[in-house]
Amino acid sequence: MVIIDQHAAHERINFERLKNELASNEIRRQSLLFPEVVELDYQQAQTIRKNPEIMRDLGFEIEEFGGNSFRVNATPGLLENLDLKSLISDMADELAEMGRPRLSTKRSTTCFPWSPAIPRSARVSCFPSRKLQALLPRT
Repeated sequence: MVIIDQHAAHERINFERLKNELASNEIRRQSLLFPEVVELDYQQAQTIRKNPEIMRDLGFEIEEFGGNSFRVNATPGLLENLDLKSLISDMADELAEMGRPRLSTKRSTTCFPWSPAIPRSARVSCFPSRKLQALLPRT
């Protein structure tokens, strides 16, 4: 008998996939059907303006949208249902403070939401459970 926290296992698999994509500089992007406009404060907006290549390297497609607003056209493919305002804001703060967001380290789980992971309260059938078990040893 094997007992697995399916939510934690799914988070781990997604984290390892993102880490591998970062290491190989091959972040897959997901274009947004409805681009989202994000309003930042002045300092955060300046930071994003000065570092578009870093955001692009991390899988984001962002363009200026007037004032301190930016239109997000694409996000890293592994992420879904994001609070883009909070995520971009946090990343701009880290970029200003550290010179680069902490997405390539273990601490990335604090600023990268793992929304695509199986919710803790979800009941999962045997098929997804077995698929998770098969993927786990690889991470």
